[in-house]
Amino acid sequence: MYTTVSKKKKPSSEVALGTDVIYSNVATDATNEPNTTGEDADMCTAVSKKKKPLSKVTLGTDVIYGNVATEATNEPLSPDAGGKINAASFLCTGESESVKTLKNLAVKRGGSLTIPCFYDEQYKSNPKYWCTGKYWRICGVVAYANTRGRTSVTDYPTQNMFTVELNSLQDSDSGYYWCAVEIGDKWTVDDSDYLYLTVSADPAVSVINSRVSGQEGGSVSVQCLYRTDYKNKQKQWCRFRDWSCLTSQNSAVQISDDERGSVSVEMSGLKKSDAGWYWFSAGEVEVTVHLTVTERPTSKITSIRNTAHIC
Repeated sequence: MYTTVSKKKKPSSEVALGTDVIYSNVATDATNEPNTTGEDADMCTAVSKKKKPLSKVTLGTDVIYGNVATEATNEPLSPDAGGKINAASFLCTGESESVKTLKNLAVKRGGSLTIPCFYDEQYKSNPKYWCTGKYWRICGVVAYANTRGRTSVTDYPTQNMFTVELNSLQDSDSGYYWCAVEIGDKWTVDDSDYLYLTVSADPAVSVINSRVSGQEGGSVSVQCLYRTDYKNKQKQWCRFRDWSCLTSQNSAVQISDDERGSVSVEMSGLKKSDAGWYWFSAGEVEVTVHLTVTERPTSKITSIRNTAHIC
């Protein structure tokens, strides 16, 4: 059984229940007003077709999914040595549950990464896009949905999701990116969620295969890697479908950490409903995995009837 972790709440404590770990979330009310003086104020106040004005940013102990809470600071929101993202009020983003993605992704230099972005049912027919920039106010659109290239964006309205495929990534591609949904005319606020991408020769986490497949009733194994400095970080296997995570194994999912930089995740008794997007994390750094579940082949017995012909 996977246990759900709220996107806006920090898993504050673990409660063991059999072989599962259930998180208890603590609601917080720490809210800080954005920096409204100097250059940062200009970045946050203007409204344009693709940019969203900021009314309030929730910081303190109220965290965005997958990240450890930090105090309000004027430092850029980028991962520290431990992989944590330091919250900064001048990112110019409001809280939204309507568009969701991960927060701190890693990928190896020269590699590829596919990022799922989920949105509310009400946005099925709205244009989707991917943009880059630390400030939402000046975020530059990279690609719209259903475009192909080094960055490919594909919308899946039946799944309330669009994916962003990034290829041939280099260190210079590290930075802030946004999953965004266009809401209306130039005076209407668009909806979005941001993430930080780190591209390096030795990423904090990675997977041998980011796309795996198995048959119904069968099993599939995912080999996840982490850097040695992440040995003591919490390892989790999570699924996007219900934003839930496992830190320990159960009857359907076996998680094995060799404590030398490798975690093996084996899913058995596969069902069609298991198909979809997952992620592995060590500490607050994440990498995505897609699982395809195919139908089990049916065996057909063909009977041959011998017919006697009498001449």
